[in-house]
Formats: sequence, structure tokens, C-alpha cells
Amino acid sequence: MHEALIDKENIFNKYKVKTFFAFTSLILIAFQTFINFNNKNIQVNLCDPLALISFLILIMKIFLKKELPSWKVKSFNTFIALFVFLLSLSLFKGFLIIGYTSWAFINKFFGLLIILGYLNLGYMIKKNLKFFDLMVFMKWIIFISSSVVFFHLIIRIDVISQLLPSDFISFNFQGFQANRNSFSFQLLCSLTVLMGLYKEFSKFNKNKDLLNFNKDYILFSLGGLILVGIYVSGSKTAYVTLIVINLFSLLLKFIDIKFLLKLVIFSSIIYFTFYYLELFLNSLSSSSVIKTNTFENYNNFEIINSSTTIRLNTISVGLELFKKNILLGSGLGYFRYISPDFFDGKYITIHSTPIWILAEFGLITFLVFVNELKNILVFCFKNLKTFIFSRLIVILLLNFIVFSLAHEILYQRIFWMILGLTLASDGLFNSVLNEKNNKIEPA
Repeated sequence: MHEALIDKENIFNKYKVKTFFAFTSLILIAFQTFINFNNKNIQVNLCDPLALISFLILIMKIFLKKELPSWKVKSFNTFIALFVFLLSLSLFKGFLIIGYTSWAFINKFFGLLIILGYLNLGYMIKKNLKFFDLMVFMKWIIFISSSVVFFHLIIRIDVISQLLPSDFISFNFQGFQANRNSFSFQLLCSLTVLMGLYKEFSKFNKNKDLLNFNKDYILFSLGGLILVGIYVSGSKTAYVTLIVINLFSLLLKFIDIKFLLKLVIFSSIIYFTFYYLELFLNSLSSSSVIKTNTFENYNNFEIINSSTTIRLNTISVGLELFKKNILLGSGLGYFRYISPDFFDGKYITIHSTPIWILAEFGLITFLVFVNELKNILVFCFKNLKTFIFSRLIVILLLNFIVFSLAHEILYQRIFWMILGLTLASDGLFNSVLNEKNNKIEPA
């Protein structure tokens, strides 16, 4: 009896550690920066070390235990293996043509290993959390994103920004992502969680939820902050994507008009509250610094239009490369290598994930992606009533497809972590039935 109590206590302590790491990864993933490596700026995320550990765990399980991840969509492991092989083939082809480039080897090939780590990180979170804690985790995805928006709205008020170092606040409204489009995509991914799971949030453990997330005014306040963040980011692609996923969700009855109206009302209240609060506080400031307004000055459409022109030009050149190398593409890194010839001596990448895949990987890789998207969507639509994450996955993939048309977002960490979490087969403790029969509690 005593040994059984010790075993139960050990299980509970291990579960607390797993829960801690799951929520830690969620906080860290919000922070992204650049580090200088061999005179090259490489974009890194504070959660990357955890993702790398996750990748190593995945490799050890595959080679030592002969154990592959178990996904809801059975073809997903095959897709991952094919993509790794095809990217390696493209890397080799690029190396034969243009030689070694840190962008291809470090940013993209090593970056792929990190992305697989995020995919497995989501997988491990799903496998190890109880159902209730898993749902709280999903709500905290929304909470973390909205908190970042709130923080950056506050520090942009002149009377506060003057107290901070001049380089602490970026010109663009981009959170901690070092890029406004990456930030707006992260916000959209968080919004898809709210849209896909809103109907489920109120069904489970109403009285236990930290911060009482099940209250409508809490959820819609967080969602409203996310909408404000998307608007202030000034990302046209985010605007278009937001409209598309909402119309699509309404059409398929994933959300209703009431949900959308609440979201718009709460976001409008938050927007105008900050707008007039900033004007009021700035008017009280005795500083001689010229007063600005976040909502007027950080949405510079002249700059946005300039970036749109460059983006369209990269897509045009990328399509020309695809026509010359239809099946296997030009090789990883080839577009960036020749880009100075087309963009005034500047190194640049293709601002479209589908066009980038076609140009450097070829039609075969593109069709592999399309086929797996089809497999996932077919599974989700077949199981809309039985699989709790099916609506979320459909909206998440639509978000990715639309946004990727005008930006290269294949390596966005939060997307892969959410996808890994939602596509993973149920863990021992987080299916609805097992939740009742396998409680983890201290002895």
C-alpha cells in the first residue's frame, strides 16, 4: 500500500514538471530576436532550445525505441519523411550549383530540424497533459498573445515611451517577433484557437479555470485585443486573411454572427479606449517631444505599399525560376543567391510560401504538400462532430494557406506547435472518456 502511494506521488510530481515545461514553452515562444552568427543575422526564438530538445527526443524514440509519433491523420509521418527527404535533395542540388550558403544550411535546413522540434513539442504536450489542462493550455495561447498586444499598446503611449530606451520600441507594431507580419500571423493563429474552440471552452470544468476564462467578457476581451493588434500591425495580408477565415467560418457554421459581433464590439471598445487614453495622457505631458499617436503613426501605408511592390516582384521572379525547373526546382537558396541581380544588389527571399516551394523545391514537393493538406482537411470534415480540434485545424490551415500566398511563413513556430498538439492522437489522460478514469492527483 505504501509503495502504491509513493508511485502515485511520483506520477503526480512528474506530471507537474511536464505541465510546467508545457506552459513555459508557450510563454517563451512569444519572444523572437536575431543573433549574429558568422557575420549573418539569424532569427531565433527563446523557445528554440526546448524545441531542439524535443527534436532530439523524437530522434531517440525513432532510432532507439523504433517508435514513431501517432497522429490522427495516418499519412502525416509519411509526409514529414518525404518533406525532409525532398528538402535535403533541394539542399544538395543548391550546393552543387551555388556552393555553401549559411542561409540554406543554417536558416533553412537546420531551421527545419527546429520546426520538427516544435511539431513534436506540441505532440508531447497533447500526450502528457490531462484534458482539462490541455484546454487551459489552449486558452493561454490566446492570453499570451493578447498580453503582448496590451503591453505594446501601453509602452507606445508617449508619456511612458519617453521613460524607455530609444531602441526598445520598434517603429512597426510587431510585438517581440522582430517582424510585423510574423507577429500578425502569430496573432491570427491565436485567434483561430478562440474561433475553433469557443464552443468547447464552456463545457469543461467551469469553476476550476484559472482567471475564469470561461466568462464571455474575458474571452472576448482577449480576442478583442488580438484584433486590435492585427489592425495596428498594418499587415494587409493579415487583414485579408482575417476576413477570409471569418467568412469561411461563418459559412461552415464554425462560428455565428453573435460571436463575430461580440468580437468586433469588444475590439472597438478596446481600440477607442486606447486611442483616446493616449491622446489624453499625451496632452497632459509637459515634454517638448512632438506628440504622436500609436494608431496614426504605426500604420504607415506608404512603407507598406513599397514592400508590396517588392513582394510581387519576388513572386514574379520565382515563377520564372519554376518554369525553368518544374519538377525539382532550382535548389535551396538559389533565388536568394541570384536576387541581387533583380533587386538593386540586395539579398532577398521569395515572399510567398507556395511560390518559394515551386521555385526551389519543384512541383513534386508542392504536390506532396497539397496532398497532405487534402488528407488533413478530409479527416477533419469527416470527424467534425467527434474530433474536438477539427474546426480549429481547418481554420488554422486556411489561415496558413491565405497568409502564405503573400509571405514565406513555413517556419513559423507557433503554427507547427499548435498543429502538432491538435493532430496528435489522444494521450492516456486527455481523451474525454479517459479523463474520468485516469485522474492524476497527489497521494
